[in-house]
Amino acid sequence: MKKTCFILLLILASNLSAFSQQNIERTEAIRLIQEAEVYIKNGEWSKALLWYNSAIAMDLNYAEAYLKRAMLNEKLGSYQAAITDYNEALRLNPLSAYTYDKRARLKILATDYKGAINDINKAIELKPNDIDLIAQRAYDYIQIADFDNALTDIDTLIQKNYYEEQEYLKKAFIYLNQDSLEKTNYYIEKVLAKNKNSAIAYDLQGLMNMKKEDYSAAIESFTKAISNNSEFALAYYNRGLAYQKLNEKAKAKIDFDKSLAINKSEANVFFARAVLKKEMGDYDGSLKDYNKAIGVNPDFYEAIYNRAFLKKYLGNYEEAMFDVNSLINIQPESAENWNMKGNINLMFDDNVEAINNYSIAIRLKSDYSEAYYNRAIAYFMSNRIPEGCEDLKTSLNLGYKPTNSFIMNFCKN
Repeated sequence: MKKTCFILLLILASNLSAFSQQNIERTEAIRLIQEAEVYIKNGEWSKALLWYNSAIAMDLNYAEAYLKRAMLNEKLGSYQAAITDYNEALRLNPLSAYTYDKRARLKILATDYKGAINDINKAIELKPNDIDLIAQRAYDYIQIADFDNALTDIDTLIQKNYYEEQEYLKKAFIYLNQDSLEKTNYYIEKVLAKNKNSAIAYDLQGLMNMKKEDYSAAIESFTKAISNNSEFALAYYNRGLAYQKLNEKAKAKIDFDKSLAINKSEANVFFARAVLKKEMGDYDGSLKDYNKAIGVNPDFYEAIYNRAFLKKYLGNYEEAMFDVNSLINIQPESAENWNMKGNINLMFDDNVEAINNYSIAIRLKSDYSEAYYNRAIAYFMSNRIPEGCEDLKTSLNLGYKPTNSFIMNFCKN
């Protein structure tokens, strides 16, 4: 009996010792996290990351340490590292609605929309009365264009008097994207009745007028948005697009410049200004802006396409071909990409390769009249007259109207 009691005392002492050691480790980890947060407040993120690393090394089972490091990694743009830390935080604490919410927001940034919705739903399961989570889910639904579910959540929020102005703006945005312009206008007016200085409402009104092709009215609305918020970069961009529609290129450029002066990381604005500069004959400036757009968003398909076209126009074969190959890597099933590649081949007298690439374009899009026409030119330049004439006839039958009478002379018979 005494021996049994002695063994139990040893086990208890061992457990108490282990518990005490865990407390020491947790206390030290908390201290390290507090040190990290001081560095974060001072903007010294790299040092803060080192302290979070130390906190996790001190206590591998402390979910809060992983959560804090995940949030910092997200700020640093290390999204995969942040996801890994959020995963570990949830493994250690699967009942944290806050962590699910944070991971959902990151997944939206990473374009994992399905994963984001799953996470926010899990957070709401854990905290069903948290109206802020419902608001976040409505936003997530808008991001993935699931407008029906978004509207359901927004109506719930409005019933609970949750920031009505904000929710009316969301409804206006949704109806605008659904081309329900009467409903769009209805909710814009509801916002302006509450807040006549709402820059966002005027911006949405401008976009609505753009859809109506009333560009003068759109400019008036965007101007009101800017007068209520002089740092509203998006409103300058939108007004620039409206000026461009009215062929007021100088005014459009001023607005694009202003938008980029406020926010230098908007790929769409660099792209729009690049298009405008090309229209104005500033090819070097256009090329620089396409480069900037692609620098911000390396997968910006339209910017790469336009840059390739511009490089082709400027006679830069190698760089144009590099861009076209990048496009084909992104969208290998795009007939337009293969057609452009053929055009570049043709420009530099590589007729055999041009024919091959036009043939791929036609295989991908059998009614591609322009590709038939282009291949006809390549055949003519290769002295393959019958094949060229056949392609030219096909192109004409598909509705393409070439104006090159010289080529038509090849096929008189």
